[in-house]
Amino acid sequence: MQKNPWITIPQPNPRAKMRLFCFTFAGGGTAFFTNWVQSLPLTIELCPIRLPGRESRLREKPYTSIADIVGPVADAIAPMLDKPFLFYGHSMGGVVSYETARELKRRNLAEPQELFISGCRAAHVLDPDPPIHPLPDDEFLAAVAKLNGTPAAVMANKELVQLLLPLLRGDFTAIETYRYAGGEPLNYPLTVFSGDNDPKALVDHMEQWGEHTTARFTHHRMAGDHFFIQNEPFLKLFGQLLGQF
Repeated sequence: MQKNPWITIPQPNPRAKMRLFCFTFAGGGTAFFTNWVQSLPLTIELCPIRLPGRESRLREKPYTSIADIVGPVADAIAPMLDKPFLFYGHSMGGVVSYETARELKRRNLAEPQELFISGCRAAHVLDPDPPIHPLPDDEFLAAVAKLNGTPAAVMANKELVQLLLPLLRGDFTAIETYRYAGGEPLNYPLTVFSGDNDPKALVDHMEQWGEHTTARFTHHRMAGDHFFIQNEPFLKLFGQLLGQF
């Protein structure tokens, strides 16, 4: 079987009962999720989604539109929907996971057992802050650095930053130009997580995700900034929630 460039499986687990498809934040890659294997139940197979422009797909042009991402992602995961599955997305990945879930519904394909989203305003809530993707390089990179998702050592490496710049700008263009198109709510549980010191995902904005499902809605508030998902308390809680499946 030809390897699927869109999906990585850090630790293949054919006996797993469910698959967990993970969608990364702007500028992120699948490597971010590699260590999560240790925190997840053995019944879950971790399957991060690798978008163009990063890691082994570095030479590919990054997408600049969420709408353009969703179709190819749905195509890529369709052969792997033979088992029950879950979606998780952080920040930009929250919107991509949500819109991919909607695309699966439009195609009458299998749907997630539950959608998990962190650090991402409800789809219909516009960002109150001005966009950063049109800024000059220096200002743009400074704004990205404030989110604390990129290691300082990386931001200090000028050659590496120039290599990553098209990816970062492409991702931020995609998420900042995204506009929700109305539709029916999901009919399965939706669980969200937010950091209590995250300026990009305020409590009220996270609560409004509840409007996007007719099933159970849960909001977990965690200590931390936009990247609280790197902290042990989040990973422990997430592992516990997945252990219920």
